[in-house]
Amino acid sequence: MGPREAERNEAVAAFAVNTLVWLLRLAAGVYINSMALIADSWHSMSDNITTLIVLISSKAASKPPDHSHPYGHGKVVDVGSLLMGVVLLGMSVYLIYEGISRYLIGYSIISEYVPLAIVVVVATCILKEVLARYALHLHRVSGSLLCKADAWHHRVDALTGIAVMPVFVFSMLGVSSILIDLVATAVIAVLIMREGFEISREAVLSLIDTARHDITDRVTQVTAKIKDVVEVHDVRVRNYGGYYYIEMKIHLDPAKTIEEAHKIAEKVENEARKAVPRVIEVITHIEPTTPHER
Repeated sequence: MGPREAERNEAVAAFAVNTLVWLLRLAAGVYINSMALIADSWHSMSDNITTLIVLISSKAASKPPDHSHPYGHGKVVDVGSLLMGVVLLGMSVYLIYEGISRYLIGYSIISEYVPLAIVVVVATCILKEVLARYALHLHRVSGSLLCKADAWHHRVDALTGIAVMPVFVFSMLGVSSILIDLVATAVIAVLIMREGFEISREAVLSLIDTARHDITDRVTQVTAKIKDVVEVHDVRVRNYGGYYYIEMKIHLDPAKTIEEAHKIAEKVENEARKAVPRVIEVITHIEPTTPHER
C-alpha cells in the first residue's frame, strides 16, 4: 500500500469517528454546562478539519509529474501539513479565550448529568485510541508521515478527553469545579498548541529541503560497499510527500569504459532503492578517481 492510498483510507475512517466523537462530547458538554468538555468536542471537530486537509492534500499530491512540476506534486502534502498546524494553533488560542471569558462571567456544571458525561468521555477516548492504532498501522505498512502525524493527533485527543475527568469527579463530590474546568480547558489548549507548532515546524523543514541525515548516511554506507566504487560523497535527499529523490557523486577508476561505469551506476541506484523505501529516482554523477585514490 502506497502513502497516498493509506492517507485516503485513514482520512475516511477518521472523518467518521471524529464526527461521532464531536457530537457525543458536544451534547454531553452542553447538557452539564462543562466548558472543558465543550472545548474537547471542538478539538475533535478540528481533527475533522485537518482530516479534510489530509484528504485534499493527498489527492493533489498524487498527480503525476508534468512540464511545470517535473518532480511531481508531493510538496502539496507539506503545504497541507503546514495549514493543519496553523488551524490547530488558531483553535488553541480560541479555546483559551473562551475558557477565560466563561470563567469571568461565571457558570456552574449540572452535576446530575455528570455520570452520563463520564460514560461519553470514556467511550469516545476508546474510539480515538482505536483510530490512532489504525492510523499507526497504515503508517507502518505505507510509510506515510501524514498517517503517523494524524495517529498521534488522535491519541492526543484521547488523552485530552481524560483530562476533563477531574472536573466530573470534583463535581460529583460536591466541590466547585469551575476553576478546575478552566484549568482542564487550558491544558487541552496547550496540548493543541504544542501539536500545531510541531506539525508546522516539520512541514517547514520539509518545504525548505532540510537534510535527512538518516537517509544520506544509509545510502552512503550501502554505496561504499559496492565493488569498484572508490568513494561516494555529496549525497543529497529531497522529500516529496513521502517519496524521495536522491543525488550523489561516486568515484570510479578512469580506466572503466562508459558501459562499465553505467552498469556500476545502475547497481548503485538499485542498492539505494533497496536501502530507502519509496525512492522515485536516483541520480548518480560519476567522477574519475584522483591520483591519491588509485
